[in-house]
Amino acid sequence: MKKIITLCLAVFTIVFSSPAFAEFTQEEKDEIYDELINGYFKGTEMSLNAMPYSQESKNNFITKFKGNFNRQDFINKTWPCFSKYSKTDIYSNPNATLECSKDYLLNYSTSQQALYQELIQKN
Repeated sequence: MKKIITLCLAVFTIVFSSPAFAEFTQEEKDEIYDELINGYFKGTEMSLNAMPYSQESKNNFITKFKGNFNRQDFINKTWPCFSKYSKTDIYSNPNATLECSKDYLLNYSTSQQALYQELIQKN
């Protein structure tokens, strides 16, 4: 019985001391989301700039697109996934970031169809 308890404690210690269960500070969490959100908007802006629309229309679109984004909702819905990974994985493994954020960001982009239509109609 003592061996079983010792084995259970050893497994518990290994699992909960692994990097995936490491605590993230609020600053680290903010940094992850700042980089991710800024990259998402920068990519959207770069794609938009390749389109033949007026710069004013593009600027209006980006302003509204960013303004409609709910950062806290994004964090609340994606952090459970991100928290499964170690800090190293999040910063070095693009698949971890993609897995955790792709559904939310795709749904967000899709929900902004009215803005896309407005952009197209004004040009």
